[in-house]
Amino acid sequence: QKLQKEDLKVIDCQIYTPHLKSLGAEEISRTEFLKFLTS
Repeated sequence: QKLQKEDLKVIDCQIYTPHLKSLGAEEISRTEFLKFLTS
């Protein structure tokens, strides 16, 4: 909830796990990730 309030869009977790998925994580492509870094 705190991260949502801070409008945080991306956390670089490196490994996508069922636990992260249960917390709302979504796997994205490298291209999409790089777009976040340049915006």
